[in-house]
Amino acid sequence: MWNINTIIICFFIYCVLGWCCEEVYCYLLSKKWVNRGFLYGPYLPIYGSGAMAVVLLLENFLYSPALIFLLGMTVCSLIEYVAHWGMEKIFNIKLWDYSTYHFNLNGRICLRNSTLFGICSLLVMYVINVPLLGFVFRLNDYAAYSLSVAIVVLLSVDTVFSVIKLNAFKKAMLELDKLSKELNERSIEYFSKSFEEFSKNRADFEERLRFEIEMKKSAHDVEREKAIREISERMDLVLGKMRFILRDNPSLTNREKGKSDLILNAREQIQTRRKEIKSKITKAKMERKNGTA
Repeated sequence: MWNINTIIICFFIYCVLGWCCEEVYCYLLSKKWVNRGFLYGPYLPIYGSGAMAVVLLLENFLYSPALIFLLGMTVCSLIEYVAHWGMEKIFNIKLWDYSTYHFNLNGRICLRNSTLFGICSLLVMYVINVPLLGFVFRLNDYAAYSLSVAIVVLLSVDTVFSVIKLNAFKKAMLELDKLSKELNERSIEYFSKSFEEFSKNRADFEERLRFEIEMKKSAHDVEREKAIREISERMDLVLGKMRFILRDNPSLTNREKGKSDLILNAREQIQTRRKEIKSKITKAKMERKNGTA
C-alpha cells in the first residue's frame, strides 16, 4: 500500500531508471557517455518526480491510454519547465536548452521531448509500475523504512554537495565576468594613456629627443603589461576552479565554453590594440626619418 516509505522507494527507483534512459538517449545522439543532471550519483530527481506524479495522479485514467499519454505529457512537461525555471533563477545555469528545437517554450520544454514523456508515461503505467509495486509492497515495514531512510540520506548528502558545487561555479562565473570587464577597462585605459602621450609629443616631435618618447612609451607598456598579467593570472585561477567543477559535471560545459570565448575575445582585442599602437609608432618613426632625410 502507498505510504511515505513506498513513495520514496518508488521515487528513487524511477530516478535511477530515468538516469539510465537519459544516458542511453544522449549516447545515441552524441556517441559518448556523459553523466547527466546536477547530482553526483546515477539518478535524476526530475524523472522520479515526473514518474511519481504520473503514477499518483493518473491512476484513475488507466482505462484510456490516450488520456494517459496526453495527461502524462502535460504533467511531465510542466515539471520540466518548473525545474528548468528554478535552476535558472537559483543558480543562473541551464542544464538543458531547447531553443533550437521546433515548438519549444522559452527553451525549457519542446514538443519532441514532451511527446517522449507521453510515451514514457504509457510505459510507466502499463509496463513498469505493476511489477515495481508488486516488489515494493511486499517489503515489510522495517525493510521499507530502512531503505527509505537510506535513500533520503543519500539524496540529501548528494544534494548538499551538488549545491555547494553549483554555488562555487556561479561565484566563479561572476568573478570571471568581473575580471573580463576589468581586463578590458585596464587595457583601454593604458592604451588611451599611451596614445595621449604619443599624440601630445608628436606635435613637437622634431624638437624633442627620440629616447624621451620611447622611455615614456616603455613605462606605459611596462605598467600596462603588469596590470594585464595580474588580471590574466587571476583569470587562470578562476578557470582552474571552473574546470575542476566541470570535471564532475559535464552538463555545464556549454556554460563554461561561453565564458572561455569571452576571455578569448578580450585577449584578441588586446592583441589588436597592441598591433595598432605598434603600427602608429612605426609609422611616426618612418615619417620622422623621411622628414629628416
